[in-house]
Amino acid sequence: MCSSRKYIFLLSLSLFACSSAPVKDSAVKTISPVQAVIAAAETAPYGVSGVFEMHIKGTGRQGDFIYLNSEKDYRDQRCLTLAIYPSVIPGFVRKYGADPDSYLKNKRVRVSGEARRVKIWFQSNGERTESYYYQTHVLVTKTSQIEVL
Repeated sequence: MCSSRKYIFLLSLSLFACSSAPVKDSAVKTISPVQAVIAAAETAPYGVSGVFEMHIKGTGRQGDFIYLNSEKDYRDQRCLTLAIYPSVIPGFVRKYGADPDSYLKNKRVRVSGEARRVKIWFQSNGERTESYYYQTHVLVTKTSQIEVL
């Protein structure tokens, strides 16, 4: 086993051994951002379905999408990112009175969906380079996927 795979394997064993406690008001077990990232890496190119719980530490926008991150640095390997589809934003604003990025920053959320590894290509002068890294995204296509805790 190569050293990086051995590291991921050992890290995943230690994290899954300390699985999340049930949510007080529910019997649903939640998956932490780090657990989601590791599980998505292990099952790539497939995703991991579940209920993810995280504190929103960073936000961003690209095009019409809003991104909510479990880490301040969205490139951090431990970061789980919620990718909010543009069609979700109007319903979210009706429900909460603000856009997801401004309303949810510094709040804890529970999100149902599928965490999947996404290849992100670096750009230089508007052109794609040969360099890339991975992020782990949960696509949010419905407002009902997000619960504010």
